Amino acid sequence: MMGATTGGVGGTDTASASNTTTTTVVPDAISASSSSSVSEQSGSHDGTTTTKQQQQAANTTGSQVVLDGQRRQVPSRNQVLRRLSEALMRQTLTMIDMSQRGLQASDARLLKLALLQNAQLSVLKLGYNNLGDYGMSILSEAVQNHKALRTLDVGFNQIGDRGCQAIAAALTGTSSSLQTLYLAGNSIGESGALALAAMIKGGQSRHLKRLHLTANRIGDRGVQAIAEAVIFSGQSMEGRKECNSPSVLSGSAGSLTSSEGKEAENDEEDCNYGMRELFIGGSGMSMEGCQAVSDMIASNTSLRVLSLSDNNIGDAEAAVLSKALSANKDEFALEALQLSFNKLTCVGVESL
Repeated sequence: MMGATTGGVGGTDTASASNTTTTTVVPDAISASSSSSVSEQSGSHDGTTTTKQQQQAANTTGSQVVLDGQRRQVPSRNQVLRRLSEALMRQTLTMIDMSQRGLQASDARLLKLALLQNAQLSVLKLGYNNLGDYGMSILSEAVQNHKALRTLDVGFNQIGDRGCQAIAAALTGTSSSLQTLYLAGNSIGESGALALAAMIKGGQSRHLKRLHLTANRIGDRGVQAIAEAVIFSGQSMEGRKECNSPSVLSGSAGSLTSSEGKEAENDEEDCNYGMRELFIGGSGMSMEGCQAVSDMIASNTSLRVLSLSDNNIGDAEAAVLSKALSANKDEFALEALQLSFNKLTCVGVESL
């Protein structure tokens, strides 16, 4: 029986850069999560409004937050953009982490330049910002021509179908090396999922190993399209035995984070084909979608982690999944099936 685990929201790493081996660019000041209480150090004489001058000052010097009972400085928008501008001049960065920095669609061109100027960049984390469809479209133009990028995190950015279609198009027809794509917590629907599925089937995205779509209402048709694409990627892989070798696995079960799981060992890159980790929790699927997932389980031999959290899965759906697991038990490499926040009883759990 496979159990379900739960995980929390991961924090944003902060590192300073040296003059010669810079790997990460993040603002110096600590950021607070959206649940932290923010205490602005400005206001009018009556304490209810903020003057235009004080707002301008906050944009320049930042603001204060209360975190763990202590006041801490949050970087201002100008400070964030200044640090991002510095990335354009370094040209040797391998990682940029600008999560939770208040980035907007208008900042996407600067992000695009940062990608183009840093040819060695392998990790770009932009989770919990507000890039939207327009920002994602601009950023996709740089992703399309970037050969070193392995991880792209744009979770929780108010990205809809158009933005999803833009990144899917950017990864179609190119020799992309992207292995991990975080799209969790956006507003992607059926048409966005169909675009991703077509991209996976296209073949050029054969390096894509981890797809995070948690908390996107892609529905039954979206789930079906993704499941069929994953089947295709597994059947097309070369060196099946090598692809089924043990690897390091990690993931949070259904937690709404833009950084679920962690990267597998470097030797996994030697495997050309086959999705390894698929997160489709909170997708709004019904029994029809569950049946499509079951068909994927019965046919796929590459998938290691599958998250179906928060999908209203009950005992009937669990029975369908169990049948597929049994049918493919000799070849299926699945090591983690995440089913938290569903409607399972002891009967359904025992069947798995």
